[in-house]
Amino acid sequence: NIYIYISLRVLLIMLSNLKRVFVQFKTGDPTATSAREFLQRVSGANAKKSNPSCEINMNVLENGLAGAAFVELEFVDKDTRRILTADLKVEEILMQIQDKGGEMILQGLMKEVNYDPWKKENRLKDKF
Repeated sequence: NIYIYISLRVLLIMLSNLKRVFVQFKTGDPTATSAREFLQRVSGANAKKSNPSCEINMNVLENGLAGAAFVELEFVDKDTRRILTADLKVEEILMQIQDKGGEMILQGLMKEVNYDPWKKENRLKDKF
């Protein structure tokens, strides 16, 4: 299916922005489906090839609260995000990674052209 192909391509591109991935869920928790699927995708051979330095770890709980599954991401810019996955589809987790990756690319481009949006002379509201 084309949707799965696109989400896998997006995942491979996005993994380049990740330093560490940690996934935790409880065995048999039906609300942990997206966390388990995300773990499966990031630990696949193609994903590992796209960023071999990305550390991927997991913790499968035998006891614990249902609905407490999460994915913790550390990006190469040292930003860390914990995403509770019980109410999310795996595509929504991937979108959050993609959004952060886009933000990092934009910051890199602004740095390349020596543009700081926080400098007073660059603020739009001060020009009107």
